[in-house]
Amino acid sequence: MIWNLPTVVIHFISGFDYMNSVLALLWCKLLIVLANIGIIVVINKILKLFDDERDLFKSAALLFAVNTCVIIPSMVAVQYDNLSLLCVLAGLYFYIKNDNKKFTLFFAAAVPLKSFAVFVYIPLLLMKEKNIARIILKTAVVFVIQLVFALPFIGDTYYKIAVGRQNRDAVSLILGAATNIAGYNINLFAFMFIAICVFCYADKSSDEKDRAYKSIYVSFASFVSLICFMSIRSYWVILVVPFAVMTACLNKRHFTENVLVLIISTASYTLHGLMNHWIYSIDRLVSFLALKSRNIDSSALRYGSIKGFFEYYGLTKYSHFLYSIFFAGMFILLILNIPKFVNIKKPEESGCSIVSKYGPLLCFLQNCITAAVIFILLYANLANAGHYVYDTTAGESLYVESRLENKGTALQSFMCESDDIIESITFKADNKIENRQNRSALKFEISDNKTGKILARETVGVNMISSQNDFTIKFNKAKIEKGHIYTVKFQGIGGTNEAMTDIFLARTEELIYGDFPAYIDGEPKDYNLSLKIR
Repeated sequence: MIWNLPTVVIHFISGFDYMNSVLALLWCKLLIVLANIGIIVVINKILKLFDDERDLFKSAALLFAVNTCVIIPSMVAVQYDNLSLLCVLAGLYFYIKNDNKKFTLFFAAAVPLKSFAVFVYIPLLLMKEKNIARIILKTAVVFVIQLVFALPFIGDTYYKIAVGRQNRDAVSLILGAATNIAGYNINLFAFMFIAICVFCYADKSSDEKDRAYKSIYVSFASFVSLICFMSIRSYWVILVVPFAVMTACLNKRHFTENVLVLIISTASYTLHGLMNHWIYSIDRLVSFLALKSRNIDSSALRYGSIKGFFEYYGLTKYSHFLYSIFFAGMFILLILNIPKFVNIKKPEESGCSIVSKYGPLLCFLQNCITAAVIFILLYANLANAGHYVYDTTAGESLYVESRLENKGTALQSFMCESDDIIESITFKADNKIENRQNRSALKFEISDNKTGKILARETVGVNMISSQNDFTIKFNKAKIEKGHIYTVKFQGIGGTNEAMTDIFLARTEELIYGDFPAYIDGEPKDYNLSLKIR
């Protein structure tokens, strides 16, 4: 990109390491910020074609600008997505203004940046154009820029390598949007997109304002079909937000319900994305979120990443539920705002403005939710918990051969190298019986061998331990002293059925701490237990 060219030029002239410079990265991110500002401007230009209420414009601008599905991806992951989105919205604006040349030009610019733009262009074209030959020709036109830039590389092996996999992945995304219905794999994206196209082609509306609203609605519906039915990268959700905002704001009758659904559903998707998409948990994110604390010892971080934060508190199990809220929210917005039942009126025609009454409060709610999510993201990546006083978990894949039966024990001792504070222990276990009928328990304690003092003691249900996943036991902070030897003890406690204490602790492949082997039921082993004590 031309925008990033100055940092590259300075790199070649002076050796400036632009890939590891905070200022250089902020410069690159500035383009995304400017694109978002441009999107806000175009959203308001589109809304002004329907209404002249200032409060409506303010609400729409804020609802987009501080939406979690805009702020979080823009901070971390967005690349050319919002540049393409800016061109799509500009094309939509000129479409409503009946400037067909600029409509086509902006979509021709949008498609090379993000090919998904064509899924908005085609329905809009079908709404105005009914001649099949001209539809095919005008669709081909928006790919001209992409083809022109590809011409110099025709036959180039490395171009095929770079683009071939990308094209294959794009086709796989479309073909993968299928679910089994009555024994057949039905592609739900294709089903919904074809329905949208048929609706647009069949539309004979002559009222300009009615057609203008339909153009926003079908654009929203097209991106909903893409986001909800394709296996997307989570930050692509930004594509649907401006259309959801405009659809929500234009229907004054359901303004409050629309905006509440928009805020809740997009916040749910953001949390889902933070839990699942690797890009929000990359190591470099830790370094570059804190401008003055780039040299952070990753082992001293409490969670290490946003995903680690959710895993630590056992929240990842709600991921699919959160996505379901988003999925339902998008279709609720589509149902509430069906063009046939929406009457676009100016404030003086509809009496007291509901936007003026509830808009500021709803925007405040959006601000609070977004601020909370940003705080969680920063806290999860930067929260310091001190170093591990004992850590043997690297490369763990083996489990103790003997299960922890009723009253069976597993011991692991370690020596403290300096005075410290401990507050948690993390371990993995192969749990053969995770169901709720398992009433057995695992008793844990840490004791000082020198004084005999019990520093921590907890009991957890075996059915709460997910097999081969990290399980953390948190306890009150305890002081440990340099030179003292401490022993970690796990003991199985049988429930109504003692055989259900069927759990095997993770262990190291070999003996790492020779002076302190693991003891299983009183017998020394040639390995250590895999534990992290902080």
